[in-house]
Amino acid sequence: LYGLEARAAPLPSERDQNFLLQTENGDAYVLKIANNLEAPAFLAAQNQVMALLHARGMEVCQQVFPTRDGQTLVQVTAPTGSQHWVRLVSYLPGQPLGSVRRHGDELLRDLGARLGELDVILTDFDHPALHRTFHWDLAQARPVLERHVPEIADAGLRELVETVAQADLNRLEPLLPRLPRSPIHNDANDYNVLVGGGVDPYTRNQAVTGLIDFGDMVHSYTVADLAVAAAYALLDKPDPLAAACQVVKGYHPVRPLTDEELAALFGFIRLRLCMSVAHAAHQQAQRPDDPYLSISQAPIRRTLPKLARIHPRFAEAAFRAACGRVPVPAKEDVANWLTTHRDRVRRVLGRPLSAETVHVLDLGVASPLVHGDPAHNGAEELGERIRTRLAERGAQVGVGRYDEARTLYSGPAFDPMDGRWNERRTIHLGMDLFAPPGTPVHAPLAGTVHALADNAAPQDYGPVVILRHEPADGPVFYSIYGHLSRASLAKLRPGQLRQGP
Repeated sequence: LYGLEARAAPLPSERDQNFLLQTENGDAYVLKIANNLEAPAFLAAQNQVMALLHARGMEVCQQVFPTRDGQTLVQVTAPTGSQHWVRLVSYLPGQPLGSVRRHGDELLRDLGARLGELDVILTDFDHPALHRTFHWDLAQARPVLERHVPEIADAGLRELVETVAQADLNRLEPLLPRLPRSPIHNDANDYNVLVGGGVDPYTRNQAVTGLIDFGDMVHSYTVADLAVAAAYALLDKPDPLAAACQVVKGYHPVRPLTDEELAALFGFIRLRLCMSVAHAAHQQAQRPDDPYLSISQAPIRRTLPKLARIHPRFAEAAFRAACGRVPVPAKEDVANWLTTHRDRVRRVLGRPLSAETVHVLDLGVASPLVHGDPAHNGAEELGERIRTRLAERGAQVGVGRYDEARTLYSGPAFDPMDGRWNERRTIHLGMDLFAPPGTPVHAPLAGTVHALADNAAPQDYGPVVILRHEPADGPVFYSIYGHLSRASLAKLRPGQLRQGP
């Protein structure tokens, strides 16, 4: 067919038969023999995509070689009499991402960039065979999960998948009509991405050398391509969201993501992993003696619980930051409104705060007010040290600084080992006003009580009130007040209007 004299060695493949062909002069090719159920139109679409990508300079994608009579797709008959379509493509160097022990940020960004490049090229491509109902298409997540989640034997895992998937499907529903669609690779998993370059302990100079296997191509949500790649790139990472952010950081400069795509991305990532668990359960029910199915799912089972603890809005903010965007879209509108409506803001403590009555406290890493032993930084002991400092300065109110690094968070309440987060808190994200007990606290703006709670655990936020503000000429925003008196909670209820004490 191809006029080659070569040695053949089998390559792993799920649905087809692939062989590595090596010639005497060192050239290498991959002979792909499709299973006899594969539609020739779909194989032709794959060939056209690979030819387009190669013509546009994507060296990480395979080149299709014609037969001696110029055909890129030819039918052959097996000894059993079955007929199969055959193709010859270039062999790409590198090892699968899944077999590389450490993935540096540079490598993850390169993965995102290469995928972004592919998606840009395919934006204007189309083929009828790609418009298909396919069980790995994230657009089909709901029916696929409804069919196969009941087959998950592990009750705890089944409940986790049901909870995560339902939350993501509901959150994605209003976003879907606004998401761009195009042909996508749809399977940039850690064994379809090849890696080469540096292999030193610091993972320098690693790069993507291959993006292979276009057998899962489908016309779908473009951002789903990024979601699939990120879903597998974050597996077994200490901080999976940070790993996903690196992939996003590489992708966005090449193919800029819309606000809607950034809002949908985390849901698609989790849904892809939920679909993988569901498909594996279905296959395991058919092949109960196949140990590979459970082994291959182990990284997903370890990672999905971590992703379940991440709020989608937090993930969206992290992805926006990775793209150089404002993490919270409403931030600028709220800040501008507050700046231009200073005259409406009332005094939180009901009196003016001036240089004569206020002392700015240092509660940072080197502060003498903070004891080296977290056990001595409780409300009573730390409060007494602060009262003494204010008395020494002749101040009525102490101010704790925003964005201050504090060793106060070294106590057990902030231990990341409990599984709720991946790193210990270090930065103070509020403004403190220290005043004598019983000092009235006023709402600076009219608002509705959105939520209230008594977070009574050691070093927690104590009695907390959250107000929702809805100015007629501005954006909706919230303000939060913590370390209040318990008596203040007794006077409030959700939905109650507040202005003043």
